[in-house]
Amino acid sequence: MARTTVEIRNETTITLELASQKGDWSAPPPESIRPGASATITLETGLLGGTGHLVYTIGTATARHLGLTWKAGVLDRDRSDDMTVEAPQGFDASVTRKNERAVVRVLESVRHAVPDFAPSRNGLHFPNAWSHELPVMSVGKIMNDLIDAMPAGLGAMLQIARRDPDWMPLTRADAGLCGGMVFTVLDYFTAGRAVPGRRTPPAASDDPLFLFVRERMLDSLDLSGDGHRWLSYSAPQYPDDDEGVPGAITRGRRRVTFDDTIPAVRSDIDAGRLSPIGLIRSIDLDIGKNHQVMAYAYEQKGAKTALWIYDPNEPDNDDVVLRLDADQPTGHLHVVRESHERAADTGPIYCIMPLRGYAPMLPPQLAA
Repeated sequence: MARTTVEIRNETTITLELASQKGDWSAPPPESIRPGASATITLETGLLGGTGHLVYTIGTATARHLGLTWKAGVLDRDRSDDMTVEAPQGFDASVTRKNERAVVRVLESVRHAVPDFAPSRNGLHFPNAWSHELPVMSVGKIMNDLIDAMPAGLGAMLQIARRDPDWMPLTRADAGLCGGMVFTVLDYFTAGRAVPGRRTPPAASDDPLFLFVRERMLDSLDLSGDGHRWLSYSAPQYPDDDEGVPGAITRGRRRVTFDDTIPAVRSDIDAGRLSPIGLIRSIDLDIGKNHQVMAYAYEQKGAKTALWIYDPNEPDNDDVVLRLDADQPTGHLHVVRESHERAADTGPIYCIMPLRGYAPMLPPQLAA
């Protein structure tokens, strides 16, 4: 005899109720699986194989049934196509199979969004294209502050050297103020204020909006908190996957994205909060290549996640979407970026990280 174990994870907000079942079980399938809970079912199989079939009803609406069908056996060498799962409209299910164990995730696939937010209405209406004449920061000091905030030994392990504090002493705004723009939009939305109606970036160094965005840019780097991740995730020595992860590193870039960032974004949006995120686009310590955007909606379909974002590089565009698949092959993170209005190319994205350093500030009240 052999056994096939199937874990059903109910990641919806609705209880799964057993409608019918067929198979040789070591224990009867559970009558119900509550939201956020999981159930493990073991199917007994002989040399010639065995089959199992389960149907769970999702809620009280008609035709909302989740169906699982599979076969297994000692002589069944090809296990790639021996399990099927069907979910009703509005739901999605995925199967991850490894040897004699399978995990079935059941999710609601409707689009979840922060109410009343749209980049075309609530985002800054000008692009992240600032004048070279506007001063911003000293990069050497910023680099050193980020290194100082790293966990002990991580900087040395990743071979990140300190800089002269006056290195690149006066970086200009044309290098980009994406983080400041994201935090500024978040501030206006949190305060219930309309964003300024201007269509071009401020050009004067004493402009109140420029001064506010510049201050929020520095805040977005989270220098005294988790901002060191801008450097560590951009280091050539930082691993993409968990294989070979040294002791000072807990997980590679891919798992940071799928285990930390995606759940954090979903939690924020489900609670009605905008979710700022950082896109790591450098693996050569050139942190100027990295980018900051803000997620305001998501859709989950099995292992596939779609994030709708406000991107400061594309003002007034409600259709910028990042698509990720947790079942993608190992190696570099693969992110598909879609934009229906523009074909802007942001380059590769090696990691997506949550930005945890946001604290609201009252933005200047300017002409809407």
